[in-house]
Amino acid sequence: MLSIHAKKGSTAEHVAQVADYPDEQPEQRPNQQNRPGTSTGAIEDYYSQSNGGTPSIWVGAGAETIGLAGQAVERETMTRLLQGLHPEDGRALVDKAGPQRRYGYDLTFSAPKSVSIVWAVADRDLREAIATAHDTAVAQALRHIEAHLPVARRGHAGEERELAHLIAGVYRHASSREQDPQIHSHALLMNLAQRLDGTWGAIESWEIYRHKMALGALYRAVLAQQLQEMGFGIERDGDSFRILGVSEDAEREFSRRRQQIEKLLLERGRDNAQAAALATLDTRRRKEVVDRAILAADWRERAAEFGLSAETVQALRQGLLAASYDRAAVLRDLTAHDSTFEERHIWHRVAVAAQACGMGYAEIRTEVAQLRRDAEIVSLQAPGPARFTTREMQAIERQMVTDAQVLAAVDWHLVDGATARRAIEESDREVWQKGFSLSEEQRRAIWHITHRIGALQMIQGHAGAGKTTMLDAARRAWEAAGFRVHGAAIAKKAAHGLFHGANIDSQSLAALLLSLKTGEDPVTGKQIPPPRTLSARDVIVIDEAGMVGSRMMQELLAQVLASGAKLVLVGDVAQLQAIDAGGAFQALQKTCPDAVAYLKENLRQRGEKAEDMKKVVALTRQGDAAKALEILDRHGLIEIADGWPEAAAMAVGRWANFYDAGRPQEALLLAATNAATETLNALARDTLKNRGLLDDRQAVTITVRDRQGKSLGQREIALGERLVFRANRSYAGILNNEAGTVTALSEGFHGPEITIRKDDGSELTIIPGQPIPEGRTERQISPGAGYAQIEYAYAGTTHRNQGTTADHVVVFADGSMESREKAYVDLSRMRHTTAVVFARPDIENDLAELGMEPEVQGFDAIKKIIGAMSRSQQKDTSLDYVVTDKPEPETGAAGPAPAPLPHRGRAAS
Repeated sequence: MLSIHAKKGSTAEHVAQVADYPDEQPEQRPNQQNRPGTSTGAIEDYYSQSNGGTPSIWVGAGAETIGLAGQAVERETMTRLLQGLHPEDGRALVDKAGPQRRYGYDLTFSAPKSVSIVWAVADRDLREAIATAHDTAVAQALRHIEAHLPVARRGHAGEERELAHLIAGVYRHASSREQDPQIHSHALLMNLAQRLDGTWGAIESWEIYRHKMALGALYRAVLAQQLQEMGFGIERDGDSFRILGVSEDAEREFSRRRQQIEKLLLERGRDNAQAAALATLDTRRRKEVVDRAILAADWRERAAEFGLSAETVQALRQGLLAASYDRAAVLRDLTAHDSTFEERHIWHRVAVAAQACGMGYAEIRTEVAQLRRDAEIVSLQAPGPARFTTREMQAIERQMVTDAQVLAAVDWHLVDGATARRAIEESDREVWQKGFSLSEEQRRAIWHITHRIGALQMIQGHAGAGKTTMLDAARRAWEAAGFRVHGAAIAKKAAHGLFHGANIDSQSLAALLLSLKTGEDPVTGKQIPPPRTLSARDVIVIDEAGMVGSRMMQELLAQVLASGAKLVLVGDVAQLQAIDAGGAFQALQKTCPDAVAYLKENLRQRGEKAEDMKKVVALTRQGDAAKALEILDRHGLIEIADGWPEAAAMAVGRWANFYDAGRPQEALLLAATNAATETLNALARDTLKNRGLLDDRQAVTITVRDRQGKSLGQREIALGERLVFRANRSYAGILNNEAGTVTALSEGFHGPEITIRKDDGSELTIIPGQPIPEGRTERQISPGAGYAQIEYAYAGTTHRNQGTTADHVVVFADGSMESREKAYVDLSRMRHTTAVVFARPDIENDLAELGMEPEVQGFDAIKKIIGAMSRSQQKDTSLDYVVTDKPEPETGAAGPAPAPLPHRGRAAS
């Protein structure tokens, strides 16, 4: 994998900190203070041939120009280059050289876990060969930046871009912060590049961030190809790869948390000083170094439990044939999640496929050029980088809009006016008893989808505009007129909400489409009629239609058109986009504008801050997130922490102040990633334990699993625990993303039995350790048997919580507000308040990723980042562009393969 972090500062001390941080064994100098990034001086990299510190080397054509290429990184040289100064005479190479600037970017290339495990237990010669392969792969990824990414800035405000010669100090490390084997290199790329005319200037980071996925895949592909040449078998692992023969259990063993390592060292008799060093380890700021002998012995001992040793690793080198490269699969992958793509996406998908195929960089480069010329790829006219689609995607989306236009012109399915008015009045009386009434917008929308001509109708509804209440009234009208109403949504949880909110019998959209297809008997091969058929008396309602991609939307439209049924799409194009390719809902609204009714009035926010909170939601939707956050700031709902751990603690503290064990779903804690929610969940549990809201006296420990049954590690479950289900199980009444509270714990024949009261009031018992029953009767007797797909539910991702509403929301802004759509979902979930917590390091890195200057601080910096929140990332379709003649590929020669990074110790200052 590849991660990228900006490094900047304003003082000589900041320069020194950045110069020291990649080196895990800097020489201790007189009066030197331990700072974040410095170490105790022990040697961890036991593959190093030197005794001077972390293996390091200068790379890049820019380094070659000034005579550094191939040399070990000297600290004095590094401190000058970080400031934009010549390493020999100290003269300025760029404007505004000195300590107050953006120094550079840490590109961290990490080998897949199986590679690091094999390296850890291999003999010396094989360790050296694997490390050299890693170095070569890092060098090639950096060379790709020089050959293909216009990172040099020129002209007014640096608006012009061109290729450049770069300088990077590369440090190779062997262990993770948790002291597990992890081969990785920090390539500290200087914010200093030599342009093609020989002049020097700062670099443009935006292109590097945009190409992050491609660069990481190219690194892995080159590494995999060299491992295959050593005789190792390679298999795909998602977008990465693993070495055949290293089990997933072994990978999990070497991905443990720091607390587990502390326990293991103590159990195995390591001295207390080493355990104390690990106990003070801050995984975000600092990496203490454990003596190499302790680490090496520990790694070998643990690996042996999984049948891995120097001898068995050698036996894995059987010279297996590589998989065949499949161009058709790459073409499918290119439009799996987006209808259109750029050349960087071609590099990414080819490199991912190449990992298991034994293809090196030269073969990848050739294949990218050939794909650009392939007849299946269509060039599109677009501003900015060249854009493409496939003929298959283009045909799907053209048929989609054609079918939509035909459906929109159909003149049946009308509910007579009297019946529609009667349904509106009945619904209004019902909501009046709850203290509300139908708005004029809701009444017009009901009339639109029941009484207007057209077999395709759409409701574009803002967050909190009462779409579900409106649909309940429309259902009454349709059913009174003799229609059958069916509901569906991408997620079963959303379909469940449609059923409970609008009383429409609903299921997942995938299940609905499957039920309409003709099947095949697996024994006889004869066709089986579909379980369900549609007719002109059927109305299909799709909730959260903005989440439906083009392929699925086209399949749905074709079924509706063939059957004579009516389709009603309800959603919001301003919220989270489809995971699959294509912004289908927006494309259909553009194609059939007369078929669209709008719900714009926000009915969700309440309480004394309601008007201001409604303004926050409206401004975010409009793309003016800076003003939205200013309103939150005036109400004390914005916090900025100095570090990531502090920000997480602040977010959990705010959330915990709203948490009510009697109404736990009314306090919502949001983050962008699963990794962040894992951290927040751990902090939340500790907080609730300290407040006496979790009873762990009878706590049980279980192994939780993913949907395929693979172990995700162990979790402690206490009374009062909040859990979220992570997989559907229809016969048990379990929906993915549904949450509940643990009300009872006991031990049974198959291990812990956990009783959970779901938020809808129903209750069930899961038995994670019991085999899943095979027969229908047995399943009815024990529907929760074998269900282990659970997680803590205190924090959740933005995607998981679209459609959720809570009284109070806290957003941990770790990148969750990177677009207008995500920010809109984050800031529109609340009835009363939303608080947002930022971490200063995230702010600084986000500024770099957006290509902004780093000098701004505090809330001014946030407002700059909020520019990202104001940028729409709505998905496009191939129909949004004009087809053009194909331009010449931009995959020019990259020169010969780079030399590997040699083993060099850090030179003395």
